[in-house]
Amino acid sequence: MPISKNDNHPNIIDDKTSFRGILNSKSDISLDGNAEGIIITSGTIYISRKGHFNGDILCSNAKIEGCFNGELIVLNSLNIKKGSIIEGEIKFNQLIVDSGAIFYAKSKIHSHEEGFEVFKIRSKQQSVEARYERLNFKKNQNKSLRKGIYPDSLYYNDIRKLIRQ
Repeated sequence: MPISKNDNHPNIIDDKTSFRGILNSKSDISLDGNAEGIIITSGTIYISRKGHFNGDILCSNAKIEGCFNGELIVLNSLNIKKGSIIEGEIKFNQLIVDSGAIFYAKSKIHSHEEGFEVFKIRSKQQSVEARYERLNFKKNQNKSLRKGIYPDSLYYNDIRKLIRQ
């Protein structure tokens, strides 16, 4: 797994896993499965060829080989590999795009200092939103369980198929 060297072990969302919600981590994250929501990490996020993400990501570095749709704020370097599909809005300090990557995104370059300020502000906002969302989820889940209604499981369509249509 090509993740930056870090004393902490990376968080891994494997290809048999779907995730929906908010993930806040100080270590690297490897996404091989499907995820939707918000990811905040002071480490590197790696989206593999099998990985699909829909939502917002705030990270120090990113390497994308799979599908991404949403807002991506990268403090340092964003590396988009061959075969990846990127849609949405991205902000970065350094961009590396391999030939063969599909890139449908509004992009903005920032200095390291600007990126750091945006990262601090956005991560605080996302943390507040995460707490609020968690409280609402618990309230709604408790009501659903009392009524005998269970939350739906999350299933994803293949983003590559959706883009080709």
